[in-house]
Amino acid sequence: MWRIILIILNLFNVLSCVGGFTYIVLAGAPEMPVAEMTRPGTFENLTIPGWILLVVVGGTHLIAAIALLRRTPHAALWSAISGFTMVIWIYVEVVLMTGTNWMHHLWGVLGLAEIGCTLALLGVFKAAPKPAG
Repeated sequence: MWRIILIILNLFNVLSCVGGFTYIVLAGAPEMPVAEMTRPGTFENLTIPGWILLVVVGGTHLIAAIALLRRTPHAALWSAISGFTMVIWIYVEVVLMTGTNWMHHLWGVLGLAEIGCTLALLGVFKAAPKPAG
C-alpha cells in the first residue's frame, strides 16, 4: 500500500514540477511580478529557479517513481530524497519570497507525506504488540 501511495505522490509531484517549469520559464510567469514577490537582490527572473525545479525537484521525483515502479533496491532511498528535496525547495522558496500562499503549504505537506510514507514503507512505524492476557 505504501509503495502505491508513494508512486502516486511522486508522479503527481513530477507533473507539478513540469507545470511549474512550463509556467515560470516557458510562459514567463505572466502573473508573477518577480521584483515584488522576491526579496531584493534575489532574482531578476525565474529562469534559474525554474530549471532547478524541473531538473532537481522533478528529476528526483521521477527517479523515485521509476524506482518504486520497478521495485529496485534503492527505491526507498530515492523516495526519501525526493521528499526531502521538495521540503527543502519549499523552505527556500518561502525564505526568498516576500509572502506565502496555499501552494507552499500543499507541497510542503506533500513532501512531508513522502517522507512519512517512505518511513512506513521501510517498516519504521509498526503497530505495538497487543499485551498478553
